[in-house]
Amino acid sequence: MPADRAGAAGVLLAGCGGQGARGSGPAPRACGCSGAASGRVCGGERKGPQAGEILWAAVDASVRGQGIGRRLVDDVLRRLRADGVRPIEVKTLDATAKYEPYDATRAFWERMGFVQIDTIDPLPGWSSGNPAAIYVAALESTTARRPSGD
Repeated sequence: MPADRAGAAGVLLAGCGGQGARGSGPAPRACGCSGAASGRVCGGERKGPQAGEILWAAVDASVRGQGIGRRLVDDVLRRLRADGVRPIEVKTLDATAKYEPYDATRAFWERMGFVQIDTIDPLPGWSSGNPAAIYVAALESTTARRPSGD
């Protein structure tokens, strides 16, 4: 893909902190950001000392399927892991909404190793009838390390 087209397309955009897809929420306490010739991703609102959330991410339809989203989200996850984040959460529109464009979104997060753990409707801040699929992934074990011999 030509570099000029990638820049013009806004290949990958992601929400960091309070200005995600829905434009609300608290300011971020920590954020991982990546830049590349083919796009940009920022993600990860710090929810606590060791947990985070990717608020939103999108790849321009004209360049999907080239691994751009995977590479850039992998970089955000690597940065969050290095910062001590263990579980990470992503929310997207649940399949029960029967809105086909989000089938690919859910499939992407599942390929990235996220597991759907719940559906909430209405999720606070989301309008009723837009069920939220809650996905999580463990970047590292959340089991406390015990001294040997225990």
